[in-house]
Amino acid sequence: MKKVFKEQMFWIVGLIFLSAKISMQFIPVGTWNLNRTIGWGWDITDMLWWSSLSLSIYLPVFTIGYGILYFQKKSTHLALSIVHVLLIVSTFLVPVFAIMGNIILAGLSFMVFLINFIISVRRPGYDA
Repeated sequence: MKKVFKEQMFWIVGLIFLSAKISMQFIPVGTWNLNRTIGWGWDITDMLWWSSLSLSIYLPVFTIGYGILYFQKKSTHLALSIVHVLLIVSTFLVPVFAIMGNIILAGLSFMVFLINFIISVRRPGYDA
């Protein structure tokens, strides 16, 4: 397990990205009383914009970042990698209407990624 989180973080985040992308395609988002004449559009726009923010912006950045580390044969920090995977998964498990919770978790996830990336770039690779 230690090797997976330290050296194969690219594959873990890539698998999360792929599964999130597939689940967004096949799992319906829900219904919103479309027979109301006023105000039903706010439910759709608020929910879809915030819930897809972390999927469409953060996960590709994480996948590319960990891909750079993987192909340079750099190892990541074990504790930060585990925390980062837990933050990514918890971002998707937060109820969609808890907008502030989703924003806070996504921001924390991005900060943990940056710290993990900077520490990993400064370390020697695992084949050195």
